[in-house]
This record gives sequence, C-alpha cells and structure tokens, in this order.
Amino acid sequence: MLSLQNFKEMIPAAILARGLSYYNGGQVVSLDHPDDQTWLALVEGSETYDVEIVDTGEDGLLECSCTCPYEYGEHCKHVVAVLYAIEAEALAEAAKPGKKGKKAPTPQEQLRKLLKDVSREQLIEVVLEKAKYDKQFALNLVIQFDKGTGDAEDYGRIVRSILDANKGRHGYIEYRDAINASHQLNRLINRAASLVEQGEIDQAIALYQALIEGVGEGAGNADDSSGSLGSIVGAVVNALGEMLDDLSPDQRATLYKFMLRASQIDWLRWTDASTDMLSIAGMLVDTDEQQADYFEKLDASSHGDTTYSDVEDDEFVSFLSSRHTAQDLKRAVIERRKGKAAAIAFMESHLDNDAFRRATIERRVAEGKLDEAQWLAEEALAKYEKTQWAGLVRDYRAILLNIAVRRGDKGSIKLIARRSYLESGDKESLAALKAAIPADAWYQERDSLIRAMERTDAHWLTTFLAGEGLWEEVMLCAQARGLNGVSQYLNELDKRFPDRMADLYEKHVLSSLKNASMRTEYEAACNLLKRLKAMPGQSVRLASIVAHLQSTYPRRRALLDELKKV
Repeated sequence: MLSLQNFKEMIPAAILARGLSYYNGGQVVSLDHPDDQTWLALVEGSETYDVEIVDTGEDGLLECSCTCPYEYGEHCKHVVAVLYAIEAEALAEAAKPGKKGKKAPTPQEQLRKLLKDVSREQLIEVVLEKAKYDKQFALNLVIQFDKGTGDAEDYGRIVRSILDANKGRHGYIEYRDAINASHQLNRLINRAASLVEQGEIDQAIALYQALIEGVGEGAGNADDSSGSLGSIVGAVVNALGEMLDDLSPDQRATLYKFMLRASQIDWLRWTDASTDMLSIAGMLVDTDEQQADYFEKLDASSHGDTTYSDVEDDEFVSFLSSRHTAQDLKRAVIERRKGKAAAIAFMESHLDNDAFRRATIERRVAEGKLDEAQWLAEEALAKYEKTQWAGLVRDYRAILLNIAVRRGDKGSIKLIARRSYLESGDKESLAALKAAIPADAWYQERDSLIRAMERTDAHWLTTFLAGEGLWEEVMLCAQARGLNGVSQYLNELDKRFPDRMADLYEKHVLSSLKNASMRTEYEAACNLLKRLKAMPGQSVRLASIVAHLQSTYPRRRALLDELKKV
C-alpha cells in the first residue's frame, strides 16, 4: 500500500517523473486539506482533473483517486503531482519558526468556527444562493438530505436527478460526467447499505431497484467507456445477492419479479449484470409455479423457440452463449430445489450445451464407461469440425486422446496426437505421441512431422526443432524466416553460430530501421547491436553499423540517443 513515506519507491519511475514535472510546472492549481485525513486537489492536464487522497489511518496508508481516464496502472501522474505537493506543504510547515508541536487549524476548522456566529436563516440564504448557480452543489444537498418517502418511485426521482444534473446541453452524459455521476450514485449505494444495517429491508430494496432501473435506462445516453456507471449496477446486484437469506417470502417474491424485469432493460440486456440478475432471480424461485414461470422467461430471453438452423452465422456465437447461459441457470434451480440427480438428468437431456456434454463425458470416464464417453466426444468433434471452431475441435481431440491413453490404445493415440500436434502445436499431444512410438522408430516419425510442419509453415516448427536439439535446422529457420520465430533461442544460437548470427543481426537492424519511427523500435534494434557487441571479434563491424546509422538518420534524435547506449 502507498504512503507519503514510500510513494517514490512504490510508483514506477516513469510515472513519478511525469508527476514531478506536473508539480514543478505548477499544474496542481489547488490543494485543500478539509480535515486531518483528506486532501482535495485540482490538477491541470489535457483537462482539469479532481484528485482525492485519503489517509486511511492505518500506518499512514493512502487511498488515491483521480477523475482522469488513466488505466495502465494503479496511480496516474496527476496523483503523483499531488503527492509531491502534499510533501512540499508538509516540509514547508515543518520549517516554519515558532512553537513546535502547535498545529495550525485546518480550513474546515476555521470555517466551523466562523459559522458558529451565523444565524440559521443566514445560512439557508447562502446555501440557496449557491445552489441557484451551482447544480452540482444543489445535487449534493439532495443526495445528502433528501431521504425520500421510502418507495422505489421516489428514490427513482433522486437517481434521475443525479443523471440529469450530469447531462450536457444536448442531453448526453460525457465521459468525465459519467464518472462524477457514478461517485454520486455510490453515495446512494452506501445509504442503502445503512438501511440494511438498520433493518429497513423494504426501503433498501426500493433504493437498490431505483438505482438499477435509473442507471439502466439512463446510461444508454452516456459515455460509459470507463465502466463507472456499469459498476454501479454491478455493485447493487452484488449487494442484493448478499441479502437473499434475510428476506421474507413477500420480499423474495417482489424481488424475483423485479430481477426478471430489470434483466431485460435494453442497456443491461447483453451485459454480465443481466446474467447476474437472472441468476439471483433463480435463487429466489421457491415454488413449482415460480420455476415454470422462470423457465418460460429464460426461454423467451434466449430465443428458446429458435433452432440452430434459424440463426445467421454472424449471430450464432451470441445465440449459443445466450442459450447455454439459460440452460445453466435452469440447471442451478433444479439442483437447488430437486437435488443433484435431477440436475444431472437435465444436463444429459441437453447435450447441445457444450459444458453439459463435457461434464457428462467426465462422469462417463470416471464411471469407466469409456465407450459412451468416446461416442459423446466423437459426436461433438464431428459437429465442430464442420463449423471450423478450432478451439472446440482441439478440446474434443484432447478428450479423445485422454480416453485412448486410458485404454492404452497406441494406434488411436498416434493418430489423434499426431493430428492434434500438427494443427495446434499442443505440447501434451507431442508428449503422448512420443510415448506411444518406440525410441528406434521416433526419428522416422520426427522427420515426417518436420516435413508436414514445413508444408503448412507451422509457427511452432522452431520450438519442435529446438526441443529435438536440431540447432542447425533452427539456425536455417532463423535465416529463412527472420528473428521473430527464434527470439527465445538467441543465446543458444549466438553461442553455436556467432558469425552467422552476426550477419543476421546486421541485416535485421538495417532493414527494421528503414521505416521505424518509435523509440520502442529503436530500442529493439539497439538491443540486437548490444548482442553483437558481446560477440568476440565483432567490434569493427559494430562501429561500422553505428556510424552508418548515425550518418543515415541524423534527425532521428531518439535513435541517436539509443545508439549512445550501445
């Protein structure tokens, strides 16, 4: 965890440098310390971003957040800039002369003291005047103090007011405003959690329902590429899932109907949240009547009356996923209400579901019914070979190979393993193939595999050659195909074929830099020159290559910088 004492060690050097540059450039335009645990700052970047840093009270550990879209690490340069500002502020405070140990009042404490002498009526007027021109301030007051009447409709009004307040002139919620809205909506989630703790379950459910419906219906008109609004729905669904054991029968019935309805909101329908809501609805099924209703709704939502032949190719994967998800949700309800045996019977009557078929095959293998297991796998393999779904073909070949190994059927092992390896380079298939072939016959099989891989230009050919210790052939592949296919074997090739590798490095560096423009490309080329430098007797060649590059590309400053490091 991050603290003011360790942030320079915990954050990557590149981000630290950028943050320090922002701080030194005066881009931390404001820094407030409203209480002992919190710092609020504005940092100017491509936009002005809000940064919040909170001392958790646990050994000085900090929680940091920023409204920028940075997603490549835990902390962005704006947070770092604020950390440097806080550090500088602390150092400046410590250096002030005067009585040590006396702490200056915070702005919050100063304001509290000032407001003690202001009347209630004066405060109301100030707040109303501020709210007239600052819709976010007004909205925060509503979130803080409007408790609503406790029903979903009234809570829905509050949720809609949050979304409306974050819309632009054309009624669209932009990226940054969507993040701001999610922060405000999260405060309502916290309120609902407090209602649960107080035993106000009906009110909590009403607020959770309002959040799902409001966000689900309003977020379709928002830039939620950050996922912040979607995460609100996810958090609410998780919270509702944790409440199920504490609900009364009436509450369970009400929530069951709501979950089914909310799962079909357009913006949510094709998200994980929709599936999660359907799953919760399944957990709320308590009667046979509800179960029949639930299954009917699942069929309707997953094209239950559609056959495979009715689906267009470009929609098939989505259709299949939806159908299989519905089947698995049904299985979960059957297992919870009727027991495992009933669930297994359901699975075995729906073997078009790939997960059910695999589970059935595993049971047959465990029961020693290898013929049935093989038939089930071969049937699926024949279907998927026609659709050219390579991943599923590979998986079912692996299943058939496992069955053949259990039987000790070397003829089938060789047939299946050879085909699997030539199509995918699967290591397990190669190991099974080698184990099934006598050592004195392996060399003939090996050469046959090499010829087959050369015909198909299999990218795992060099891996096979290296594994067999055929380094001359690996070197020939490098010369014919370039370095990309042998990058993991460079040390071995440098040791065995230094002159040929030196020629290859020179050729690759000169050709790769012709159209290069990025520092990463320059770094890659110069790393090869460093390998050349480490080879005995190559210093003259290296100096010649570097001089040639310096004279050929005098304006590529990044390349010249990298060449200096060689």
